[in-house]
Amino acid sequence: MKDAQKQKNTEPEHSLTKHSSHSTPTLQWLETSNKDHRLPLPTTVIVGRREELCALKKMMRSQRMITLVGPGGVGKSRLALQVAWEQAAHFPHGAYFVQLTASTPESIISTLADAIGFSFYSKQNPKLQLLDYLRAKKLLLVLDNFEHLLSAAGICAEILEHVPEVRLLITSRECLHLLEECIFEIHGLDVPEQTGEQAREYGAVQLFLQRIQHSQLADGLRDDDLDHIVRICRLLGGLPLAIELAAVWVRALSLKDITREIERDLDFLVSPYDDQPPRHRGLRTVFEHSWNLLAEAERQVLARLSIFQGRISRSAAEQVAGASPQTLLSLVDGSLLRWNAAEEYYELHPVLRQYSAEKLAINAEEANRVQAQHCAYFTDLLTRYHPQLRGHGQLKALNAIKTEIDNIHQAWQWAIEHEHEDLIERSLESIFWFYIIGSRYQEGLAELTNASEQLGIKNGASGSVVTWKLLARQGVLYQSLGREYQTAEQLLQGSLQAVRDLRTESEIIFCLIGLGKTKLFLGDDSTAQDLFQEALALTQNCQSIEQEADTLSALGLLCQHQEDYSMAKVYHEQALSLYRKMGDRWGEGQVLNRMGIAFMEEQDIVEAHSCYEQALQIIRELGSRNAESHILNNLGLICLRMHNYEQAQEYFLESRHISHNLGDWQTLGITLVNLGILSLQLGIYSLAHDQIAKAQHLFADVGYQRGLNIAGGALGTICREAGDVKRAIDLDRQCLAQARKDGNRVSERYILIQLGHALAAAGKLAESAEVFHEGLSLYDDLNQQSEIVEAMAGLANVYLGLGDRAQAMHYAESVWACLEKQVPTGDMDVFSIYLNCYRVLEAYGDARSVRVLNTAQTLLEEQAEKLHDDTVRHSFLENVASRKAITQASQQKTQLTLPTVLADSLTRQEREVLSLMAEGLTNRDIAEHLVITIGTVKIHTHNIYGKLEVKNRTQAVCRARDLGLL
Repeated sequence: MKDAQKQKNTEPEHSLTKHSSHSTPTLQWLETSNKDHRLPLPTTVIVGRREELCALKKMMRSQRMITLVGPGGVGKSRLALQVAWEQAAHFPHGAYFVQLTASTPESIISTLADAIGFSFYSKQNPKLQLLDYLRAKKLLLVLDNFEHLLSAAGICAEILEHVPEVRLLITSRECLHLLEECIFEIHGLDVPEQTGEQAREYGAVQLFLQRIQHSQLADGLRDDDLDHIVRICRLLGGLPLAIELAAVWVRALSLKDITREIERDLDFLVSPYDDQPPRHRGLRTVFEHSWNLLAEAERQVLARLSIFQGRISRSAAEQVAGASPQTLLSLVDGSLLRWNAAEEYYELHPVLRQYSAEKLAINAEEANRVQAQHCAYFTDLLTRYHPQLRGHGQLKALNAIKTEIDNIHQAWQWAIEHEHEDLIERSLESIFWFYIIGSRYQEGLAELTNASEQLGIKNGASGSVVTWKLLARQGVLYQSLGREYQTAEQLLQGSLQAVRDLRTESEIIFCLIGLGKTKLFLGDDSTAQDLFQEALALTQNCQSIEQEADTLSALGLLCQHQEDYSMAKVYHEQALSLYRKMGDRWGEGQVLNRMGIAFMEEQDIVEAHSCYEQALQIIRELGSRNAESHILNNLGLICLRMHNYEQAQEYFLESRHISHNLGDWQTLGITLVNLGILSLQLGIYSLAHDQIAKAQHLFADVGYQRGLNIAGGALGTICREAGDVKRAIDLDRQCLAQARKDGNRVSERYILIQLGHALAAAGKLAESAEVFHEGLSLYDDLNQQSEIVEAMAGLANVYLGLGDRAQAMHYAESVWACLEKQVPTGDMDVFSIYLNCYRVLEAYGDARSVRVLNTAQTLLEEQAEKLHDDTVRHSFLENVASRKAITQASQQKTQLTLPTVLADSLTRQEREVLSLMAEGLTNRDIAEHLVITIGTVKIHTHNIYGKLEVKNRTQAVCRARDLGLL
């Protein structure tokens, strides 16, 4: 059997607005077609079947018998009629539409004869007379609604055998099972996944709009109306008849009410029009006809299959619905079940599922038994995939669960409603890790919260293990969302205490890790460390490699927060080894990202970038969007530190988009801070201020204190650079007090340096020096080289202002020694470091000042060249005080040294010629005055023009005076 299934089209065959009532495609065909054709006149323009039409017309060139197969109401007859009209000219003896609805197997010959205008002329066998009449004819027969005449399908084979020039185009809900038959499956019109104006491009929506084009609604369609139409088309699965029946009701009901009625009752879809064919006046009538054609066993299976949501695998159909391969094939042949060969699954049309579900509900005991089998099947599936979710085959497990997620949701909900805690507990781990790895935090949180509420769980009131597991995983999801840390802390703390009493070791470890991370984000490093160490000891005792790897990874994260990057890498490498041993690609990607952070903070940009790229590849394969946003953020930071501003912006914006869509406010806030720092470095202060302020609000909402300190310090820097020094000092002091209260040395050091700069800008030099020294005393690890250089440069500038030459030169020389080795990377303005160093060396006549200035100017030009936007480049060079000062100092140096350079380049006689030229003497006068030839004077004049970069005498004299040479 040849399968000629084609994809549905997303455009209508004809635009409704392009054809007047006087010139339709149908009328054009009538005018050019043979008058012997007996085809009904189409009353509407066909919508959304362009590709099907093209495919069928192509098939008719080589296939003599094509059967359009599809469920009732899908539009088989309308499509066949359209093909017949468009192909009629190729059949000189006519094209005939044969309506078989009222025929029986016994009367089919006479029905065919009547349709083509043939009269039997003798007592000979009517079939032989008909075949003899057709034998010399080249014609098209459209046999409509053949599904109830399958026992008489042999007539089609005989026509093909005895009449070589006849083409058969057949419509049926079931294939005819003939060897010569070419099957062409017809499905519903294409339905948009998203709402909005683009939805108008889809066939289902276009059909609905076509049917209501003369209604009041069509004249003033609003955006929310279009959303309701899309919803209706989705509910009806793009089934044309159902869409037409629904569109009828716009005269009496709102679109919202139509949607509600469709969801509530299938009998709502009934046509009030008398001219509608009886078999098409309601969907129930359509489905009842198909139902009555089924054997009892097929009806039972079809009813049971209605329990599934979305796709139905063969094994699920067999185990849940008791469907044999023969029954499944029969339902597919009858267009009641669709087989997707490419992805190997079955599916029921949404409206047919609704009808079949009503049949199943008639027997409550049977319905409950099927639901239980459905729940057991998908519980087993989740249990089977659990090891793979954290091990080898991770991507396969994720994809398998994703494809079955609608059925899993239904099974999970049924288990909750019937309080089957054993099934819930067996499913929980797989469901939880599916949500975590896939970054589906909000969906997971809603699912687990709903489970808790339906089971009547409030703070673990029921006291069972599954109770505490549900609450603990809710806590981790709150934490993963980057918000409501206090809620996460409360849930995990309560769960930890309960499972300690229940002595469930694995669950104790889970709670310890989750609570430790929450404490870490709340700024309680000490408690976090105690929790992680306890978890590590337990994992080693119970030999849980998965939880040991998770604990080591968490300890590495803690060390990073404490800036112990060497120890962080030790933990990360141990965790990475275990994840790779397990085959846990998600864990591997997470650790590689964190290792990249450690390398970046130690100024090993190459290794950091390598880690990030590896992590990004893994995470994108798994579709873990939250982890992807973190990695993109870190790649942006590398670009920012390398002063590749445009690439940094691309990474940050992509990260912002992902975290915003996920609802991850913490990561979104961090990205906004990074964008603010980027804008600050570009000198776009108003934008930087807005970005940081938004980040502050997000951090305040989620209770992320570390983020608040970072954002507050960045905001202070923006105010200082923008000239609001007083506000900068106030902000820095507030952040400093909070950092000390939290015991956060990282934030404390950073803010002390910013406060030192602000105090210096306010003229409070002595206090500024104290603050800088205090900040330097906290840098007990030379790995923070960039921050140390920035602090020393600030002190050099302060001591210059205080007139302390020894201290100023000490710090300036230390800064220059560092700058000669490596240009600092980080969030600071590197040019302020160069500028402070230059000012001190220049003030005390140190020749190295020229090298400092030239190096800074060269670096400034290199960075400016990377900016392709003229406005941004101007802001970068002109709005930031340190860069503008470097440019001005460089220009002044050039202006001061150029006259000397030019004077040295001119020979003695060239200077004499230039002087006489300025007095207005001619070449002859100059030659006589200097006792040289006129030719020699011309040679000297040419050399002067070249050295002064001018073209004539006047320009040469003016240039010489500007440079002080005259």
